[in-house]
Amino acid sequence: MLNKFVLEQLIAFFQKNPVAQGKPTTDDEVLNVEKSLNVKLDEDFKEFTMRFGGCVIRDAQIYGIHNSEFLGEDTIIDLNKEAGQSNIIISTDGWGNPIYISPSKTVMIYNHDTDELLTLAANFSDYLEKILNKQI
Repeated sequence: MLNKFVLEQLIAFFQKNPVAQGKPTTDDEVLNVEKSLNVKLDEDFKEFTMRFGGCVIRDAQIYGIHNSEFLGEDTIIDLNKEAGQSNIIISTDGWGNPIYISPSKTVMIYNHDTDELLTLAANFSDYLEKILNKQI
């Protein structure tokens, strides 16, 4: 379950920035994503997309099925089709490096240029909190 404080901050953010929010994902769509990618989505990420869809929070892009107009047409399925791994790519940074949730729930980024794997947050709620507090 999403951290209550983070959820309250997200609701306030999207009230001020409604165009940054996508359309919520349904239960059936979540099941379709899990089936299509042969993975179980992180519970916090699942709750987030079922509330807010794919969206932009400050400078961070978080993909879902129904994205904000700022994210274009790519869905979370599109981001992960070629990946073929247990990590779920949820975003990319400004240079095309994938940001993903690992099976251990850690949010990480893979830097293509340096071949480094860096931890951004211990879990998805912490990642959102860091975005909201401009720490990422």
